Amino acid sequence: MISVFLPKNYPLSVSSNYINYCKWQALQYTAGSFSGVLTMQSLLHAAGITSQLALGGNEYFLAFLGGALAWVIKDGLGQLGGILFASKVNTNFDADPKFWRMGGEYALVASALLEVTTPITGPSWFIAQASLANIGKNVSCFAASATRAAMNQSFAKSDNLADVTAKATSQALACSLIGTTLGIFVSSALSLGTQFVFAKVFPIFCVLSVIQLFSLYKAVSNVKLKVLNKQRFLIACSQYLKDRAVLDPSKVSEREKFVLP
Repeated sequence: MISVFLPKNYPLSVSSNYINYCKWQALQYTAGSFSGVLTMQSLLHAAGITSQLALGGNEYFLAFLGGALAWVIKDGLGQLGGILFASKVNTNFDADPKFWRMGGEYALVASALLEVTTPITGPSWFIAQASLANIGKNVSCFAASATRAAMNQSFAKSDNLADVTAKATSQALACSLIGTTLGIFVSSALSLGTQFVFAKVFPIFCVLSVIQLFSLYKAVSNVKLKVLNKQRFLIACSQYLKDRAVLDPSKVSEREKFVLP
């Protein structure tokens, strides 16, 4: 089991804060996948796909075609928005990976909120609301992908960045599978088949969102970057000018702000 989810020669091959990062990241992945099941059901209901099952003949075909077209439009607009975001942020991902990782998660939770409320805002708002949500999800995806290398590099002690990255992917897939399974089970228990009940879904979604954000905050808090950016440089210089003390990367990271700009 260790060889599947942890780097070779663990714990000697990674920094001491690696395992705490993995624990909190695992909780974040699980909660996010669980929430994703609920938001997907919300979108399906809002697009009218579940209600179309009761139709027959041409009515079913036209309704299904309309729902599918709306789905394609919101995906296309979302991908375009994500590309534009990545082109604007550019090298800032390298300078502030912790800040952008948290910012990406804010975008993901906000997008999930838009998705889970689509059934109550009505069909006329579906494309606009779902497209905006998809833009946020693509922004989150870009932020997570672009900051992953810097974070994984901070844990690698034996020139094993590729191994650390591969194991992080394995952990993410396993936790996503667990979260999805839990989401399906809870949805079934709440009888969310062809009837969407917002009063049942929303409280669960809110709890999962809090868990998602808090667990990622704790995970990112365990990342001790070894390179300087503007904020970390100012922290180190300020302490040195104050008492001539040279802070190590872990001490600088403890004072680094990444939740808000």
